[in-house]
Amino acid sequence: NTVAAWISGVQNIAAEFQADVALRWFGFYGSDIVIPFLHRMLPVVGIQFNATNSVDRYADILLNQGPLSEERKTSDPRWRAHRIPIEVLPKRLSRTRADYGLSRNRRYLVSVLSGGRLEAAIRSLGSDKLADICNIFDQHRKLDWVLVGVEDASALHGIDPRLDAFLNTGRIRTMAFVDDLRSLYPHCKALLHLPEMRGGGMGVAMAVEEGLPVCAHAGTDPENFLNPDLIAHDWPALLV
Repeated sequence: NTVAAWISGVQNIAAEFQADVALRWFGFYGSDIVIPFLHRMLPVVGIQFNATNSVDRYADILLNQGPLSEERKTSDPRWRAHRIPIEVLPKRLSRTRADYGLSRNRRYLVSVLSGGRLEAAIRSLGSDKLADICNIFDQHRKLDWVLVGVEDASALHGIDPRLDAFLNTGRIRTMAFVDDLRSLYPHCKALLHLPEMRGGGMGVAMAVEEGLPVCAHAGTDPENFLNPDLIAHDWPALLV
């Protein structure tokens, strides 16, 4: 029951299976432990599962899920352009606004990410970007923000006075869990994927399937599969 025994077991399985190559997903952090040892036995093909995950030397070929930039091509010859189809989860439920506690007279912006990552993304924005977001809600009095996947709502307090006010008045509301995101999206006007959000690609893909406009920033997971014309490369462009 030790890490060493686990690594040895994986190596033994690879040897008995007579594997020709190992596939590695950057972003599945457990693989970081065993891949250096498998790389001694097998060639490794690495797939950048999340756009912001860094890569290391334990891969012989790197598959880039999104558009392959010229900078990446020249910086590391291992990179190859490769598109991986996304099997989007089907819509399972039918829910009304009332089921989600949403008002008939409000408009909703939604952001989705679990595991405390959404709170971390908001906290990492900095005062200027937070002010820009708060300005949007000041200018559009009927617009509210729904944050789905929030584990600790208290982590959102104390960052910015206006953010606190929106949280306290319900204009920013948090949901820990939603049974079916695709049943929530029809009640929203747009999905905002912040620059510091790590992961969340499936939530964005489901939004696209539901016809929900997506505001996403370069360097995040949606860049792997959205049309490049839909990706913002600077902060003001994301909010426009």
